Amino acid sequence: MNEMLELAPLSMIDYSIQFSQGIKLANYNAPLYSGVGISNVPGSRVPLYFCGAQQIRCFNWGFLMDGMGLLLAAGSYGDELVFSALSCPEMMPDPDFFADCIQKSFDELNGATMKHTDKPPKK
Repeated sequence: MNEMLELAPLSMIDYSIQFSQGIKLANYNAPLYSGVGISNVPGSRVPLYFCGAQQIRCFNWGFLMDGMGLLLAAGSYGDELVFSALSCPEMMPDPDFFADCIQKSFDELNGATMKHTDKPPKK
């Protein structure tokens, strides 16, 4: 599949996605995922510049396909990890609750790991 994507023009890939969503292909075939997509893309560990301006932060993005209710994306830039979530309002009507749960879990994990180190967490 990856080799086919490298050979296919982007316009053909875009058309294929639009066509499959237009005919609601997901209604006739079981999706290849469980309704949740996860992506991680490691970024540059060294500062990047454009026209002399230093890049400060990098954010993740993606798109939802038919049948997908949530996309979780993790990325990095320098020594910072960025976690993003995109949800379908029909499948996840309260994304703020999900965000609160993620934050509480992170705080709990961070608190547990900070007990074993002398370094304060970075904000």
